[in-house]
Amino acid sequence: MSRLPRQQIEHTSPIAKLNADQLHMERRRSPRRPIEEMVTAVFRDGRERFGLTRVILLDSSHTGLGIKADQSFEPGTRFTLTANNVPMPHRSGTVVRCIPCGDGAYSVGVVFDRLKAA
Repeated sequence: MSRLPRQQIEHTSPIAKLNADQLHMERRRSPRRPIEEMVTAVFRDGRERFGLTRVILLDSSHTGLGIKADQSFEPGTRFTLTANNVPMPHRSGTVVRCIPCGDGAYSVGVVFDRLKAA
């Protein structure tokens, strides 16, 4: 069996032409909108300890937020976010993930509490 030169394999493979964006599979039910704004977060952990910190909103959807924080948060930590300069109502939710960013900060996923029907 003869081998094709590496150049020919790369050009004939359909996967070789895909970039990282094309390989990303979006699993969210609601699309995220990018945003970058500092907000205040009041949080309560599982031991009923409260805290106050500033976080940066990274993206938003109808179901949750992506934020960047200077500290880590355990999944299950309750959040209430209040905007400083953004026309956004107070929103409450729960941390579902917290991943180190590598720059000393953390990428935090917050899912909103369900809105009650009127």
